Amino acid sequence: MMPIIISLVCSLFISLSAKEIPNRFEVAKQKLLYEGDITTSKKELLSVFALAKRNSDKKTMSETLGLLGQYAGVSYRDLFKMCSSSGLDCSFYKAKTLEVQGNAGSAMDLYLEGGYYEDYLRLKTYSGEDLNAIAKKYGLGEGTTLYYQGLLHIARGEWQNAVTVLSSNKLDNNAKAKFYLGYALLMIGNNEKVSSLIQKQPTNITYFDGLEYKRLKGLLLYAENKQYEAFDVLKEVLATIPDDFLSKRYLAHIYYRTGWFSKAEKIYSDLINKEWRDTELYYLLYERCEMRIRNLKFDIAKKDAERVIKEYPSRKEFVVDIISLLLSYEDVSDAEHFIESLSAKGTLYEQGLRFFSQGLILEFKMDYVGANAMFKKAMQVFPSPEYNARILLSEQNLKYMTDDNAPKPSCSNYNVKKLSPTEVEVELKRTGAGVVSRYYVSSSPEGIHKVTLPLLLVYDPERISFKDKKKVWADKIKQVWSVDKFELAVDYDNKEGTVKVKVEVVPWPSSFYLKRVSSHEWSVLTPPSVIAHEVGHLLGLEDEYYETDPRILSRNKGRYIGAMSSIMRNMYNGRPEKRHIHFVLSPLKCN
Repeated sequence: MMPIIISLVCSLFISLSAKEIPNRFEVAKQKLLYEGDITTSKKELLSVFALAKRNSDKKTMSETLGLLGQYAGVSYRDLFKMCSSSGLDCSFYKAKTLEVQGNAGSAMDLYLEGGYYEDYLRLKTYSGEDLNAIAKKYGLGEGTTLYYQGLLHIARGEWQNAVTVLSSNKLDNNAKAKFYLGYALLMIGNNEKVSSLIQKQPTNITYFDGLEYKRLKGLLLYAENKQYEAFDVLKEVLATIPDDFLSKRYLAHIYYRTGWFSKAEKIYSDLINKEWRDTELYYLLYERCEMRIRNLKFDIAKKDAERVIKEYPSRKEFVVDIISLLLSYEDVSDAEHFIESLSAKGTLYEQGLRFFSQGLILEFKMDYVGANAMFKKAMQVFPSPEYNARILLSEQNLKYMTDDNAPKPSCSNYNVKKLSPTEVEVELKRTGAGVVSRYYVSSSPEGIHKVTLPLLLVYDPERISFKDKKKVWADKIKQVWSVDKFELAVDYDNKEGTVKVKVEVVPWPSSFYLKRVSSHEWSVLTPPSVIAHEVGHLLGLEDEYYETDPRILSRNKGRYIGAMSSIMRNMYNGRPEKRHIHFVLSPLKCN
């Protein structure tokens, strides 16, 4: 009798448990999708899955696995194991596992065999095939087709085409489509439309659809040069979706813009090791190479560059970009090394790039006649507006004014205070940038003048890191400015009683559209030679170069144009001239 009773009780328990399944599933689903409570809902969904499995409830098991994979962060490998023990068709999770491992071809075959046509189409966006034909063949809707066409344009870097496709009203309720529309708009610089897109975010959407808009807000803040705010928003997204590719990629950007290069390196290495999509891998390697150059890690940057050149032979423009960047950090030998990656017998496009790159190197070496000739050769073989603009600029570089026309110091712009028989304090009432500056001059009987610039670097140590750059900057300033019997040093510590010159250290210059630093605002990414140029402004000197940006051509009016060897004209490898030294020491003659 007892076994019968036990059996009846167990049957009753199973029957009652089976009735609980739909309700428990819905409660966990709502908590996950609309509250974003991943920890609690994940635990409950795992319990629901076990219960559904005992009751052979395949529908609930299948839906539960879908939620766990898409929103709760359970790996597809673990989901495949769970699925395999449940009697369900597991081809989808096997395909997902293969995709994560980088075996896209096998994953696509399984998606196709299992009827998962949307995932098949998603991977096809990287193949360049006609998506319309594929979508029509497998009966996918117009909205789905448009969405993946938009992604295809993004994968190709066709930003305006992506905007056109993703703006379709067929995608109004697709939060992911709205995110990628915003992303494409950011790539063409239409921040205003992105802001409008975020403001129009629907209220009745899931927590995870809301995250799409939050991620877009993070990228917009980044584009607006609000690095710290962008960092906080992207960290919120990653707290829910730890493996979100774009959020991690932009977080790496922010880390390296704010000087946390080791943190950026870690993220880039992780993304590069896992990435199998050619386009994305190219951009990751490009960005890491650029970051390493900016961090003066030329040897490992060179390895990244060589890998890109080997694996992406059609990306010839990459070589020119890297040569230009290396020159801005005075690495001429590596720049010359990469010239050989551009064939003199290649396509006309490649020949043009080679001539242009040779011109950049000659220009850096101050051979402006040779540079001009190379730019003209580039224009001959492959006409380009960029080459023509460089020809005009190089011709301007051959012009300069005589020293007689150079700006003269005025005692009315200085307050000079004698501190001792051999030392004076010089206050500049107004530099060219309209700020107050000061420096100290000690003179010896032998006629040696030692100038000290007392700098107070203003920054948030919790947000920005540049300790190693302080020494790099100080060494470069001393190397560039110490000539003849003139020595210049910066003093970060500042002895007590010394009035300091404030310079803000920022992730990126606030004049973002020009991407320039100024005398009172330096970036952790600024080449050391440019910092030495900015110090010239703090000593009272003015810019001596032609402005070529159409937005600020008016600055050329009345500007003195110095020789290309002048540090105030050529900030990458120019040097102080005698007239600059005389200008800095001129306050010694003011009473």
